[in-house]
Amino acid sequence: MVFMGLFVFGSIIISMGSHMHFSSPTVGSAFFHFLMLGVFIRASNPPSDAHVNPTVTLCAVLSGLYTPAKGLLYIIAQSFGGIVGALCAKTLLPAEEVHKKHLAGCIIRDSTAGLNSHQAFFSEFLFSLILVYMNIMVPVDPKQVQLMGLQFAPFYIGMIAALCIYVSGSIAPGYGGAFMNPARCIGPAAAFGGAELLDNLWIFLCAPVLAAVVAAALYRGIPPDHRRSASESKVDEQYRGKGKSLGYGDEEAGLASSADGGLKQVLHHEA
Repeated sequence: MVFMGLFVFGSIIISMGSHMHFSSPTVGSAFFHFLMLGVFIRASNPPSDAHVNPTVTLCAVLSGLYTPAKGLLYIIAQSFGGIVGALCAKTLLPAEEVHKKHLAGCIIRDSTAGLNSHQAFFSEFLFSLILVYMNIMVPVDPKQVQLMGLQFAPFYIGMIAALCIYVSGSIAPGYGGAFMNPARCIGPAAAFGGAELLDNLWIFLCAPVLAAVVAAALYRGIPPDHRRSASESKVDEQYRGKGKSLGYGDEEAGLASSADGGLKQVLHHEA
């Protein structure tokens, strides 16, 4: 909850600061979100498995990587943390800017060349799907972890998020881009309120949920083991047995890999 609150607080500050100080707010927002996500995911990994997005948590539950009870607790903490972070940002920022930018909340700004609600829903779904699928596949796949190491995964995830922010924010004038994080939208909606934030909140909640369902189906339908050779799969079976002997479940033991002669658990890492 603490990391989620800090993340939402930082995201609001970045979004509002980018509009005030950059001629191209989308570029500034994407760049600083890349830096912030990389650092936050790396720092929050030990205490909370680096969970700063309910969409990724839901996908992990549906993919069988988390228990429903643990996922529910994470999502509740993430949502509450988002509200606390938004309240802190509202307290700190000038009231005039807060009202002018709606606390950098998730809205579809009026524009003759903007998107309607259906187009915005599809944009939110598409970019959320890209983000959550990469979050599940990049840090969890044992072969990927062996190739690049867990220390680089947070910055790959930050890079993916930054690209999604930049591309989605460039679709049409008046459209703020995809947010891809329900807690990021719940926070300003609860802290600031107003029809501008509440009327279209369903888009920023339902689209990521649908994206999590589709990403989980893809993960289950095309698991990493399908791309592995017979010899690699045999080694994985050996580590699965060792992982079970250490108390891991079937899924967790199957996602354990060798590092420096020992076991290193590689699931539960995302943004």
